[in-house]
Amino acid sequence: KRQTKVMAALSTGSIPAFYSEFYDAICPTSSSKIPKALWMKVVISGHVAESTAEEIWNICDPSKSQQIGRDQLYKSLALLGLIQKGKPLDEKVLLNYGDKELPVPSLVATSEVRDICSRFIRATNPTELGYSYDELKSLDDIKVTLLPEKKGTLLNRHNEYNIESRHFGSSVSRRYNDFVGFHQVILARYPYRLIPSLPPKALFGQSDEFIEQRRRCLKRYLTLICRHPTLIRDDVVRYFFTTVGQDVGARIKEKYKNTLDEFTFHPQADTAVDLVTSQHRMKYERIKEQISLMLKIMNSLSVVGQNMESRTQAFSEDMKTCAHELNSLSNEAVLTTPWTSSRDDTWDRMRSDFRQIAPQFNTLASKAMIQAEDEANGFFEGVSLFIDHLAAYQELCLRREKFVHTKHQKALSKVKTMEKYKGHLEAQGKAMSSQQENKLAKNDDELAILEKRNFFSLFCLDLEAQLIHVNLSQLPEMLQVLVDSQMSGHQNYYKLWEDMKPLVDAMSSFSHTNLSSLTLGSTRPRVLSPDPTSNSSPFS
Repeated sequence: KRQTKVMAALSTGSIPAFYSEFYDAICPTSSSKIPKALWMKVVISGHVAESTAEEIWNICDPSKSQQIGRDQLYKSLALLGLIQKGKPLDEKVLLNYGDKELPVPSLVATSEVRDICSRFIRATNPTELGYSYDELKSLDDIKVTLLPEKKGTLLNRHNEYNIESRHFGSSVSRRYNDFVGFHQVILARYPYRLIPSLPPKALFGQSDEFIEQRRRCLKRYLTLICRHPTLIRDDVVRYFFTTVGQDVGARIKEKYKNTLDEFTFHPQADTAVDLVTSQHRMKYERIKEQISLMLKIMNSLSVVGQNMESRTQAFSEDMKTCAHELNSLSNEAVLTTPWTSSRDDTWDRMRSDFRQIAPQFNTLASKAMIQAEDEANGFFEGVSLFIDHLAAYQELCLRREKFVHTKHQKALSKVKTMEKYKGHLEAQGKAMSSQQENKLAKNDDELAILEKRNFFSLFCLDLEAQLIHVNLSQLPEMLQVLVDSQMSGHQNYYKLWEDMKPLVDAMSSFSHTNLSSLTLGSTRPRVLSPDPTSNSSPFS
C-alpha cells in the first residue's frame, strides 16, 4: 500500500524536466527497462556512495528483478535528491511533496550518462552497436586536399592529395594508387563490414572537374572508414594514415599480404551461431529491401542537389554576362555622334551609369559562385555520403551471397552427397574406403567452418544495418544545411538587388524626363548626375 501511495505521489508531484532527460539518456534503445548494473554505474559516477546506491535500488526494485522502469527510475532520482538535501532515506517523505516539484539530484551531465550507457551496451551486448550518430561523427574528422603540383617523372605524372586525420593526428600525402592498395587489404581483412567503393580510374586524361569529383569521393571514402567503430581501430587503417613516404599502397599490400580476415580473430566468431536467431535472418531480408528503397530516394535527392548547384552556376554565368555586356555598352560611342543623337546627351549619360552598375552584376556572380560551392559541399555532399553508405551495404550483401552463402550451400551439397553414398554402401553391407572416409571428414570440417562463417557474416550484417540506421540521423542535418544555405544565399542576393535598385530607378527616371524635355523643347535637370569621368560607385 505504501508503494502505491508513493507512486501516486510521484504522479501528482511536479516532475522536473531533468527526470525525463535522464530517462532518455540512460534507457537502452531496445528496451524500456534499466538494468541494475547500468543504473549503479551512472549513479556511482555521480559521487554517490555504493552502499547508498544499493539501498536506493532495493527500495525501487522490491521484486529483485534486477531492472526498473521509468516510474521506478523517477522514484530513485527523487530519493537521491532527498539524501543530497540532507533528508533521511525514507520513501514516505515523498508523500509530503503533493503538487510541489520533486527534488533534483546532482549527478553527471546527461551527455556523460549517454556515454556511460553506450559503453555499457557495447560491453554487455555484442549484438548492439551502442553508438549514437554524434559519437560516430566524433570518431574522426577527415580533410582531403589536392596538392597544387603533380608528382612523378615526365612520362608518369600523377596527382597527390594531402590527407589529414584528427583521430591519428596525422598529415600525409597519398596518390590514387595508394588508395587502391589500401582498399584491397582492408576489404580482404573485413569482408563482412561496410567498405565503401573507390572512385573509378580515369581512362583518358583527367579534367579539372574529374579531379575535383575524385577528391570529394576520396574524402567520403575515408570519412566512412573512420566513422566505423571497428575499422578505425585496425592496424591497417593506422598504417595508411600515419606512414610517411612513397608507394604506400604497394607497401601496405606487402606488409599485410598474409593477413587473415576478421572471422579468424573476432571474439564472437565462434559464438555467432548462438547470437543470430531466425529473427535476424528475417530482418536481413527486410533490410535489403529497405536499403534498396532508401538508395532510390537518396539518388533522387542527389539529382535535386546537382540541379540546384547547376542552376546557381548558370545564374552566376548570366550575371557575369550582364556585367560584360553593360561594360560593352558603356564603351559604345557610335550612338553619341551628332548624326544619331542630335542635341540629346541621354546615351552619353547612360554609358556612365552602365559603367557604375556593371560591377554590381559581377558581385552577384561572385556571390552566386560561393552559393554554388556551399550547395556542392553542403547538401549534395551530405546526400552523396549517405548514398555511398547505402551502396556499401548493398555490395556487402552481394559479397556475402557470393563468397559465404553460395560456398556454404555447395559444401552442404557435397556432404549430403557423400553421406547418401555412404548410406547406399551400408545398405549393401559395404563400407567406404579410408580415402573416402577422410574425404567425408574433410568435407564435414569445411562445412562446419562455413556454417560458422555464415552465422558470423549475419552477425556482422546486423551490426552494419544498425550502423546505417544510426546514420539516418544525418538526414535532418542535411536539410538544415540546405535551408541555411538557401536563406543565406537569397539574403545576399536580395541585399545586392536592393542596393542596385536606386541607381536603376534613377536611370529610368532620367531617361523619361530627358525624352519629355526634348518633346517640349525644354531642358530638365537630371535626377542622378554622377561625374561621368569618375569611377566611384554609389554602392562603395
